[in-house]
Amino acid sequence: MPSPMPVDGEAPALPSMIIKNADLTLLVDDVDASAKRIDQIRAEFGGQIGNSSVSDYYSRRQGDITLWIPSAQFDGALERIKSVALRVTNERISASDVSAQFVDLDARLKVQKAMEAQYVELLKRAGKISDVLEVMQMLAQTRQTIEQLQGQMNYLSRQVALSSVHIILTQEVTAVVTTDEWRPLAVFKNASRETLRDLA
Repeated sequence: MPSPMPVDGEAPALPSMIIKNADLTLLVDDVDASAKRIDQIRAEFGGQIGNSSVSDYYSRRQGDITLWIPSAQFDGALERIKSVALRVTNERISASDVSAQFVDLDARLKVQKAMEAQYVELLKRAGKISDVLEVMQMLAQTRQTIEQLQGQMNYLSRQVALSSVHIILTQEVTAVVTTDEWRPLAVFKNASRETLRDLA
């Protein structure tokens, strides 16, 4: 059954173009092992790796990872990534609809391409060198605008196709029993008491 034609005055439906992003902070028992597991999940979902680093911050292991996941797999991949954590300490998901922006860029691109075609025809008919140079300059400017518009559309398309997931990994701190060996002030006080006791 053919799709119904839009009634007069009714604009066609805009394509749905949603950019999704996620920011996660995960508490894990081992940052290095968790980072490797997250990379495996990324590969399973056909994602791409962005920036990735693991370092010690004030004697606490931390990881900073950026992934790009196909938008169609975004929800499933996010749940798998969160399952790596002992606890999700922060989660923020944003969605931005760029459908209207994309349609506007496409309309402007069509106008510029129509102008390009006109300048090409004018160039064929131009007689004087001054006319040729003027048309060539206008043609060059139009083609530069076309490249810029096409670049913006390609950028939006990539952002829609791949959702970014930024992950901060923090490692659970293991409780350490504190002894006088690591408490210089306590050691000094004990030594002072010992000395006073000997002098008494």
